[in-house]
Amino acid sequence: MKGSGEKDLTHPMNDHTHPMSDSTWGMQMMGHIDRSRRAYRRGKSGRPMVLMASLLLAFGAAACDGLLEVTLPGNLEEADLNSPGLASTLVLGARSDFDCGMSAWIRSSNLWAGELFTASTSLAYGATEARRTLVEQYGPGECDSGSSPNIPGLWLPFQISRVQAESAIERIESFPEGSVPEKDFLIAKANAYAGYSYQHLGEGFCELYFDGGPRTTREETFRLAESRFTAALESAGSVASGPNIETARSIENLARVGRARARLHLGDLEGVIQDASAVEEGFLWTTDHSGVTNRRRNNLYQDNHVSRSLSAQAKDYGLTVDGVPDPRVELTFRPGEGSAGRTDLYLIEKYPSPGAPIPVASWREAQLMIAEAEGGQVAVGIINTLRATHDLPSFSSQDPAEIRDVLIEERRRELYLEGKQLGDMLRLDLPFPTGITPGGEAIDDSTPTCLPTMAAERLGNPNAR
Repeated sequence: MKGSGEKDLTHPMNDHTHPMSDSTWGMQMMGHIDRSRRAYRRGKSGRPMVLMASLLLAFGAAACDGLLEVTLPGNLEEADLNSPGLASTLVLGARSDFDCGMSAWIRSSNLWAGELFTASTSLAYGATEARRTLVEQYGPGECDSGSSPNIPGLWLPFQISRVQAESAIERIESFPEGSVPEKDFLIAKANAYAGYSYQHLGEGFCELYFDGGPRTTREETFRLAESRFTAALESAGSVASGPNIETARSIENLARVGRARARLHLGDLEGVIQDASAVEEGFLWTTDHSGVTNRRRNNLYQDNHVSRSLSAQAKDYGLTVDGVPDPRVELTFRPGEGSAGRTDLYLIEKYPSPGAPIPVASWREAQLMIAEAEGGQVAVGIINTLRATHDLPSFSSQDPAEIRDVLIEERRRELYLEGKQLGDMLRLDLPFPTGITPGGEAIDDSTPTCLPTMAAERLGNPNAR
């Protein structure tokens, strides 16, 4: 089974090259932070509400999902959303924000983790790759980098999708009983996207702040994700009939993978095994993209294949398993073709088009989590089951340390550039790159390997100062 997404959102295209001084960058950033703070404003309830741009865009997408057919209006006020007829649109808005956020997160988090490198002169991408403290200024980066200056989406995209999802849940639950068709299905879907938004933020950041509140630790963030996934499972399980019953079962799998992942970070291995074992074989949920607009596009493809500002790493070119080429990490080598003309380029064939979907959750990931929780010959068996689907040689070992090392690499290759590597590296205490980047930047080893609090949060939240 596979999740499908929405259609047709808007934002202009732009490149990612900004050869400017830090002082010029800082002045531009202040204006951008101010605009983003206005976009991430507080609603009447006291909870932060983003501007309704994504919900306006979701109107055009709703007909594609078969849930609601409307005409795109010129303006939509917040009060207009207090209508049961817009329940599905609220959830579509959360999903469109999340899908766009995934594209941004993969680019930025894998630069930080060293799975990608900057093939351009972009100051923002270069600072992220080199783990410089300047990255704290990039909090206002939108998911499509569609505004100037171009900055990688680290913090804002998943904060937006989280707020949109939680706002949708609150509104839908407040509507009169019986006024929202498929209410449980919509609430389940929104909870799943809220859960994954928390999950990604928790995997990347040293600490977080939500809704203008106090400091939240990574562990607390994973527990917030876990509670959202539990709520998604409960609501999806209540869908016993109707047009969305099959998708509701997919959402149950989506939530099980997410909760298992949260529990893996929390060290709840029994909970990991329980959830991951219940995921249906072959399950896959992906983002939905197209080449219609920058916001709808898989922007990892855009930055790698088109603008050529980002590249895969040379270490991952030509990977094999006992001499057999590994199809899980397929790269094409283009010597000297980075956009700045100063680096080689490795094209990522996993995302070969602007509409290439990004895996969010899968049975394969669930199996790898079971392998990590169980270890030993259970892990060996799972490694071989997954390898067999790629016609790769089998693995055998009785050495727990060797099994662990092979499993870590199997997970990296199976889930290559799916936005999970940074969280895995922090959880497993894996080494981060040091020395000089391929573009010649010195990596700042003094910076924590988890992402720091963004300056936009400190400016807008007294608890973060």
